[in-house]
Amino acid sequence: MTGIIFTGHGVFASGMLSAVSLLAGESDHVLAVDFPGDCVELLKDNLQAAITSLFEKQCQQIIILCDLLSGSPFNASVTVSQEYENIYVIYGVNAGIAVELCLRADDAELSEADLNSVLEDGREMTGLFRIPPNGEEDFGDAAEGI
Repeated sequence: MTGIIFTGHGVFASGMLSAVSLLAGESDHVLAVDFPGDCVELLKDNLQAAITSLFEKQCQQIIILCDLLSGSPFNASVTVSQEYENIYVIYGVNAGIAVELCLRADDAELSEADLNSVLEDGREMTGLFRIPPNGEEDFGDAAEGI
């Protein structure tokens, strides 16, 4: 089984956990570590506690999902994860990526190829949508979701 930790600025992590739980179901191997912005050392301690908790729940690997590249939550995650071989840090996470990883995490460990596949799917889930001018009704690929 794969453990997942959400982290990010403010209550990003709790919000993402709430959304993913609604879409993919609740799981005891998916945790949130918020960063209100006051103390990076406390963030590192909270990340370490979450990692310890997931390993105690028999997770073979852990994926930490961060909001932004180079922010304090990302930097703290990278720092804490360096102590382990089986922790991956993914940044720039969106709800699509998070749901897909949570659904796959129940089955087994995820390879780097699996993770890259999920990230590619996540890129395809982003785009710009607008109603075409003059009442044209060709919405392109976005029409599938309407």
